[in-house]
Amino acid sequence: MTKWFEPTGDSYFSHINRQSIEAVTREAKADQAALAVKAAGKKLEAVGIAERMVVDSGWLPEPVRISVRTADTERDDAGFNEDAPRPVAAE
Repeated sequence: MTKWFEPTGDSYFSHINRQSIEAVTREAKADQAALAVKAAGKKLEAVGIAERMVVDSGWLPEPVRISVRTADTERDDAGFNEDAPRPVAAE
């Protein structure tokens, strides 16, 4: 997804509230970046700061993230994990 979507002011940050912008920058960069967004006077300024901080970080919003399945979580068509331990009936 990172090839097709880059979170920018127009595509993402201007559509969410300031607390969400702060959370995104904290997740993508660090607490220091989130503090810069929090210190912004207006939302438009916070959007600009977040856009600069998150650029080229590879961060994606949760709904467009693609999870990577590992062998531990892969299931067959019936929903069973072949490698997971199975309960054994008592005799």
